[in-house]
Amino acid sequence: MFGKSKKERTIEALQRGTKAALSGGFFHVQDAEEYGLDEPASAWLYTEALAHQIYVLIVIFNNTLVKKHSWATTQFAIKAINAAITDYEIQVGSTPGSMSAFIFRRCSEIDALPPQARVDGEHFRQSTRKVAEFDSRADQEKIAHRLESVANEFFNNAINMFK
Repeated sequence: MFGKSKKERTIEALQRGTKAALSGGFFHVQDAEEYGLDEPASAWLYTEALAHQIYVLIVIFNNTLVKKHSWATTQFAIKAINAAITDYEIQVGSTPGSMSAFIFRRCSEIDALPPQARVDGEHFRQSTRKVAEFDSRADQEKIAHRLESVANEFFNNAINMFK
């Protein structure tokens, strides 16, 4: 990344982080299957895990760059992340925009929670309730803990890209 501007390095970091989430580096689609859920619930769990990771990426971006650079806006981050998601969707044969629409809508829902609710993990419990709507056998406590662990692990790895 030598010779690139901070803006260019930031785009690369946002897109690498997005690709890491999408490739299953922290929560793979097969990880969703370990909970013995039906297919729709497993798919929903996987997309919830993606949304939490992308939310973490946006939070890191906002907390490390927004106040330091005029170009560093939430829209800037969303555009870079969306480009990586769209590339992935095309690569795997999905309809471009299908994943990003869900992910960004879910990120907005998480962001709309009061800060203390996010600290308390309400967004993870929301996710597990949504999964349980598809499959009532879902172990909500176990799934919420896993989503939180995935988000924390993703954070601990992604933060280094923004230093």
